[in-house]
Parts: sequence; structure tokens; C-alpha cells
Amino acid sequence: MPFARPPVRLPSKGEPPSNDWTLPDIVDFNAEHNPDFVFCHQARKHGTETKMLAITHMALRNAVLRCQSWLMSNVSGVRDFVDDQSTSPGNRRPVALFMESDVGLWIHILALLGLDVPVLLLSARLGTAPAKHLLEKTNAKAVLVSPRLRSTLKDGSEMPQHADTVPVYERQACETFLDDSQAPRTGKGRQSVCFVDRSRTASTDAIILHSSGTTGMPKPIYHPHPYLLGFAAAHSFEEVDDIPNLNCSTLPLYHGFGLVAPCLSMSIGMTLCLPVSNVASAFTVVQLLEHAGAQSLMTVPSVLEDITLLPEHAWVSILGQLKFVAFGGGPLKEAVGQAVTAKNVRLLNHYGATEVGALAPIFSPKPGQGYDYHYFRLRQDFNLEIRDVEVETPDRPLYKLTAHPFGWNAAFEIQDNLISNPHHPTTDFNAIGRNDDLIVLSSGEKVLPNLMENFITESKLVKVAIVFGQNQFQVGLLIQPSSGVLPHERDAFRDAIWPIVERANEMIDHHARISSKKAIAVVSSDTVIPRTDKGSIARKEVNSAFEQVFAQVYKDLEDDEDVSITPLNLHALDEDLKQLVQSRLAWKVPAEEWSFDDDLFDLGMDSLQALQLRRLIIQSVPHLNVDNTQRDLVYQNPSIRALTAAIKGGQTTPPEDPIGQFCQQYVPTTSTIAVNPPKRNGLVIVLTGGTGSLGAHVLAQLANMPSVEKIVCLNRGKSGSTPLEQQFEALRNRNITLPESAWSKVESFQTDTAKPYLGLPGLIYAELQLATTHIIHNAWPMDFNRRITSFEGQFRTVDNLINLARTCHAGRPFSKPTVLFISSIAVVGQYPKLTGERIVPETVMTDTRCADDFGYAKAKLVCERMIEGAAQVFGDEMEARYVRVGQLTGAEKTGLWNATEHFPALVKSSKLIGALPNLKGTLSWLPVDHAAAATVDILLSSSPQTVFHLENPIRQSWQDVLQVIGSEIGLNGSEAFLPYSTWISSILAVPDDKIDVNPAKKLAAFFEGDFEHMSGGGIVLDTAEARRASKSLRCQRAVGDELVRRYVQGWRKGGFLS
Repeated sequence: MPFARPPVRLPSKGEPPSNDWTLPDIVDFNAEHNPDFVFCHQARKHGTETKMLAITHMALRNAVLRCQSWLMSNVSGVRDFVDDQSTSPGNRRPVALFMESDVGLWIHILALLGLDVPVLLLSARLGTAPAKHLLEKTNAKAVLVSPRLRSTLKDGSEMPQHADTVPVYERQACETFLDDSQAPRTGKGRQSVCFVDRSRTASTDAIILHSSGTTGMPKPIYHPHPYLLGFAAAHSFEEVDDIPNLNCSTLPLYHGFGLVAPCLSMSIGMTLCLPVSNVASAFTVVQLLEHAGAQSLMTVPSVLEDITLLPEHAWVSILGQLKFVAFGGGPLKEAVGQAVTAKNVRLLNHYGATEVGALAPIFSPKPGQGYDYHYFRLRQDFNLEIRDVEVETPDRPLYKLTAHPFGWNAAFEIQDNLISNPHHPTTDFNAIGRNDDLIVLSSGEKVLPNLMENFITESKLVKVAIVFGQNQFQVGLLIQPSSGVLPHERDAFRDAIWPIVERANEMIDHHARISSKKAIAVVSSDTVIPRTDKGSIARKEVNSAFEQVFAQVYKDLEDDEDVSITPLNLHALDEDLKQLVQSRLAWKVPAEEWSFDDDLFDLGMDSLQALQLRRLIIQSVPHLNVDNTQRDLVYQNPSIRALTAAIKGGQTTPPEDPIGQFCQQYVPTTSTIAVNPPKRNGLVIVLTGGTGSLGAHVLAQLANMPSVEKIVCLNRGKSGSTPLEQQFEALRNRNITLPESAWSKVESFQTDTAKPYLGLPGLIYAELQLATTHIIHNAWPMDFNRRITSFEGQFRTVDNLINLARTCHAGRPFSKPTVLFISSIAVVGQYPKLTGERIVPETVMTDTRCADDFGYAKAKLVCERMIEGAAQVFGDEMEARYVRVGQLTGAEKTGLWNATEHFPALVKSSKLIGALPNLKGTLSWLPVDHAAAATVDILLSSSPQTVFHLENPIRQSWQDVLQVIGSEIGLNGSEAFLPYSTWISSILAVPDDKIDVNPAKKLAAFFEGDFEHMSGGGIVLDTAEARRASKSLRCQRAVGDELVRRYVQGWRKGGFLS
């Protein structure tokens, strides 16, 4: 028997509602007409196995009834509605749902809708301040919360008092309501879940969603019942056979796109399949598709991208059998789209907005229909208006879309600009984002082109200068001369402007420089340069219009030959390569100070130099050319020795799993070591990185402790100073003073710890073997552009330090030296994205994708794995632990905060433009001297824990801190605060000749990127274990107003804020 569709008809083109159906009505209809059809398969973990919980439409109706019974018996906000149906619409206060996304959330939604209780649907990804803000704004009556999210509402917040007085109830697991042995306590004979007052089905308070809050606090968005029915009608299947029997969705049910799948299951019988977690990994999604026998998938682009990174045999056949793979919520990378469509995967572009619902229908694309996944297809049952947007490039018209949402009396204009599919210009569109000046190179390095462009256009020779290079290894420069230049005169023109380019190069980062005259494209003076209506360069349109020109520039750069280059001697390749680096790359390290085995990036090489070295190698080695030499040759072989092996035919391609490779190489697996026994009194601590901010304060903490006998500092060499002078200067620069008795404990060596025996003389190392009790590895190169392969020196250092601890134990079998590695929050930077959980636990990260996607973070993760391995394999010989460090500020004792960091730059630029950014959310600032004290506590702790987190557990309001800073720099009152986006625009609008007093502009890419999200509570480190181990962290308090004032005064005293 086929699925009987509920007779729901939505109004279209301004028609009045044809009936008063609601989602709860459909629940009742399906229980009667489709009782045995499965509504949902919910995946559940049972030990190591995943099992499917099948829920029929009859079971769904009964579960909703049981949930309603429980709500009326236990939640006062619900009882108030049921007891008093006369409440006027303006006084109808919602009940909030704050829980993870599974079928249990859907049951709660339907239960409240059926009882005619307004539902406030909160994203489980909200932080404390946004969640409480929405409770306050909607005047919520009560909130049902899952156990994991309860702590979010308990967290301290600056929100108004009402949010903290809303009654909080713990939600019941869905299995409670699906238990047939638990009969619903309903009225005699009650079978219906729907108690909606039909006179107000059009009232806009049935369900309350919210905006994402990317430009401030999230805003509540109120909707009537017909809005939800719009999701149930969001399809255009031509035949019943086109409808998948089982549709898997990774989308959270508290988001608009996530509502499509359950609503379609109720309206057309497209059975829903939900994973264990809506933040499922690519592997588990593919596994679920295969295990459940799903015929379609709804997901977000990032999941689809992750799937393509799996081995092809793991996903191609599974996705290729699906009737469609619908994606939405963001753009799909072209490379990903091509990868899956090349395997006959049928992609479906979905589009919508929280304010209006689903604007694109779900259907099964078929070959030959002319559907292009680059565009979404607009629904035909939606009241939509499309208008042209006036632009200066008529060959590429833009459109705006205005929608009349179901149940609304007003229209809503979608903010995106749209372009149409030229083959289906009235039905198929794509949303294009705003122009963005930021250029991201393929190395991940970011370039702000404005300084270069503005400087060059000041020349009378130049009319327009545009830097280009998105996703390339280096930037190029497009120049339009101010007067006519004939094609045969262009080389002479390049010669004429090259001195200007060289002066501009001196003003910017090395990786952002124009490398040669070949990188300059010259166009005629009458060429039309695409611009916006405000007159600024339309960068995306420029990239499109001059695509062939730019491609020719990069081809010329690849083919560029330096006739002065002599062929390298393959029999003495090490020596010749070193000479090539020394003589051709403006190399600053004297030849006698580095060797064939040294990492070139450790020595200071940047991405542009790496690219130049590759070109030089290609030109000077006969059997190499552009086609057979990988672009990241130097990154993958970052030493002279490695390059020599690669050129001679050794390993030139990276392993598929570099983290796994280095873990296999360096994580310990066996335990054998021996040394002669010593005698020693007191604590002897080896410290790397003692010249850095945290390291200097750790040294001061240790040196003042009576139980510490000696601190041995291992630092990289600094020319012109002795080891102890280098260490003394590091403390003096931070206003740290030590008595002579403390300095007498300090020994310092300038060494390369990656070398055997930590690079120390034999006698010194032997003494450490006999004496060391604790080791802190804090040294780390702060370069976010290096690949993981370039950090092998760090892996060798950690390996050396582990071996040192083991030899110490062998000499003193009754002692267990402690090794503490200072890790970073970057190791878990992607944890919220992967898991949907904002709070990161103090546990081992088994999924390497939790690390931010750059070498610095991945290498830190390898070192964490090495420490974990040492703790497991050598647990009888040593204590091995690491601490992930969050945001540190200046020391409380001195009030000194390094003015070169990003936040002082924010303050100085704000003073210049006369306004601070109106930052939302909460911050976690930990003074570096407090962090040092906590680090020492963790080092000396008897805790068996391996993993610790270090950030201030007391979060505080951004607004409170900024008010204090504003009063210190003369920015008071509401007019002194700008919305964050406006503040950034104001910073960027300051002319570049004031860059010295506008340091935030130099960091524009950072401030336009993740600063607002990351600094406002998007990721929070759990510090429970660290607080147990550290009295200092247990006693930690918020950064007080007086300390904030001292930071500002310190910047002023040092001339930074003069």
C-alpha cells in the first residue's frame, strides 16, 4: 500500500489559507492512515556497534502523546498554557528547547506545537551569552535542556537578570517516550496530539528560530504554523519512484535546512535516517549510508568535502547509487563538486533562509534534464519576486529575491545577490557573496593588497594597480598605464616601474612581494577595469575578466629562465644547493652557521623564497622541469639533505598520513635503557624556551622556589650575547627581577636541542642525566605557514627529552622524572566544528582533524601523541603530560602586555578612529604570570592525568572590559562603540600613510577572519583537571578593571599609545 499523503495545500501567489493544518495534524493523520510506515531510523551507539532505532508514524504519535503528558505533569510553563487558553497572543511566552539534535528533539517540538505552546528552538552550538540573550529577548517561560548543555546555562554571564530566573528542566531521552510499556497519561480515549487554537494558526509565535549571530547577538525570528508546513511541501518529485525510500540527513533539527528532512518524511513518506550525532565524521556518514541502505543524503559542503578525502573505494560506489546528495548552508568548493560529479554522484543545490524557509525544492536530478548543481532551482509554489540589480557589467546581471513566506503578511528581501543560469535564467540561480579584498595564497599565507596597490598607483606612470594571486603560490601585479603603451613597449614599461615596485616590496611582508618583472601584467590604458558602484575595484570580476592574462603570468614565471644559473653538480649536490640558497635568495644566515641537515624554514625561509628555490633547482638540474617537479618540493623536503635525495630520485611525495608517519617514527613503543646511578638533592629542572613570555615567567617562578636547586635553560643561540646574558635580557625586557640567590640557580646554554644529546657537550649532558627531575618543553617556532614536515626538529627534541627523562630514571630507579610539553589550543581548534560541542574536554584527541589545518597545529598534535606514547610505554619510568594553552595576556605583577600582539593593536587603532568595536560574548584572559604559576603547579602535581588545559576558567564580558579601556583612552558613551563590521571598515578606510598609528590594519586578515568568533567563546577549554592540579588556577579570578587600566597605561608609558 503506498504512503497516503496528508491533504495539505499551501496558499500561493497571495491566496488566503485554504485550511488550518499544522504539523501536529499531520502526526495524527499519519498515525491513522500510515501507521506502519517508518517515520525515522535513529542511529544509536551500543558499545562499539551502531544499531538503528525504527520509529513508525504510529510510534511517533504515541511518543508525542507521552511527551505531552510528561510536559504537562512536570513543566510549569506548559501547565500554564493548558490551564489558561485565553492568554492573548502578545503575552504568549515560549518554552525553549536547548538540546542536541536527534529524534527526541523532534518529538519535543511536535509535543509543544500540539499543545499550542510557542517553541523557542535554540541551537546546541550557542554559548552562554547568546543563549541567555535569546531567553531574555523572547521572555521565555521555561527551558528544557539536555544534561550536556545544562552547564552552558549555568555559566556566569553578563546577561540581564531574567535569563537567570527562567526555570530549567532536564529533557527526557527519546527512548522514554518510545517505550510502549509507558502508556501516556492522557484524557480518556484521547488519540490526537493537536490542541491548536484554530483561530490563531496564523499568529507568528508557533515556533521561534534565531539568526546565527555572526554580526552580533542572535536575533529571534518568529513564525506561524504555515511556515513549518512550507518545509513539508519543499519538493518537486515528478514520480513516486523518484522519492528515496530512506533519506539520511546530517543536518541539525534546530536549523532551517534541518527541518526539511523530517517534514518531508511526514508529508510524502521519504523516511528519515539520523546519525548518532549530527556532527558525524565523513567515515561514519558513509558507513551509515551503507548500513541503513539509504537512497539519498542531505548534508553541508564541509561533510561532502571530507567524504572526498576518504579513499575512493570507501565512498564512490555508495554515493554513486544515491538518487541525490543535497547540500546547502554554504558554497561547495569547485574541486569537491568536480570530484563527486566525475563519479556520477547526483548533486542537488539547496537554498533557503531562516526568515523565509526552504526556497529550493528537493527532487531527484536526472541525466539529460539540464540541471547544473552550481545553481539552485526556485520553488514554484512560493510567492517570489525577482528584480534586477543595477550593475556596471551588463554581461553579468545580478538579481535580488523577495519572498512572501507562508503565513506572513509582509515580504522579506533576501540579502544575497544572485546570478542566473544562462540556460535556465528564470528558475535556476546561485548566490554570490560580497567582494573580499583578502588574497589567500595556496600556501595559506594571506595578503592584503591595498598597501602595494595604493603605493604603486601614486606613480604618474600608473593609472590602476591590482594585486592578484588567489590560491596561487605567489602574487602578481596587474598594471594599467596612465597613458598609451604599445605591446612592444611593455617590457620597457616594466623596467620603468620596477624601482617603484621594489620600494613597495620593502614595505610589506616578504611572501606578499612581487618577485620579478615577469610577475607584472600590463594592459592597455583603455581596458575596462570592473568596478563596483562605489568606484572600488570589483576584485572577483577582475579575476574572471583577466583569468587568461593571469594564467599567462604564472606560465611565464614557471618558464622563466635565469641565464646566469649554471647547472648543479649532481656529484656534489649538497654543496651546490647550499651555495644556491646562500647566493640567490637574499639569505641572511651565514654559511658557517647552518648545515645540510638544518630545516630551511627553521632558518627563516618563507613561501616566496621556497618558490624561488624550486625554480632555481628546475633551471639548474637537467632532468627536472615544471611538469615533473611538485610545487611544494621545498616544503616536502625542507633541508638540503632532503632536497638532494629528492632530486636524485628519493622520496619526493608526502605520505598520505603525515601525522601518522611521524607518530610511528617518534611515538615510543618499547622500553630499554640503562645508566649508572647518581646522587642529587633538590629539584633540577630543564627548561626550553625560557626567553619567551611564558618561559621567562616560568623561570622566575621556579628560581624563587626553595625546593628548586637548579634550572637549566636550553635556548637557541643569539649572536652577540652569552647564554646567560640572553636569558637575563629576556627577563629584564619583561620587568622581571630575580635576587642574586635565584640567579645562582640558573644555568643557560645556547644549543640546538634537535641534535643528539640535545646538542650539548658530552659532560654537560652526562650531568643532566644524573640530576634532572623535571623537564618543561616550551620552545616552539611561531610560524603558521610551515608544513608539518618542517617541524621534524621539534619531534627530535621531544624524543631527546623523553630519552633524557628515561636515563635519569635508570640512574635513580626510585624517581620518575616528569616531562611537561606546552601544547596549544590550535590542536583542538576544529573540535567544535567536528563534534558540535563548544567545550573541549581534557582528553586525548583521537581524531587528527580536530587540529587546525596548518603545520604548527599538526606538529603540536604529533608531540602530544609522543607524550601519550611515553606515558603508556614508559609509565614506570617517567611522568609524561602536556598542557594546551589558551589566550594569555600581560603579567599582572608588572602590568606589561607586549604591544606587538593583536589586542594592543586593536586598542591603538580604535583610539585613532575614535571608536572601539562593540564585541559581544565573553572572553577568557589569563595573565602570563598566573599561567606560569599554573604551569609549575601542573609540572609538580602528583595527578595521574596526561592532558591538561590552561585558560582562565572565569569568563568575563567583552563589553565590561571595553568600557574600562574606552574610559582610559577617552572613548566614552554609546557613540564610542561601533558594530564590529563597521569598526573594521573604519580601520581599513584609514589611509595607508598612517599605518604606523593604525596597526590593526596590518592585521586586517586576522580581524576579518576568526577573531570575533574565537575570542567570544566559540571554543572553550575545559579546565577541570588543571584546576584539580593547580591551586593557582583554582584561585583564578577575572582580569580586574584595575589591571586592564594598567595594561593601557603601560602601552601609553612605552610610547605605543602616545
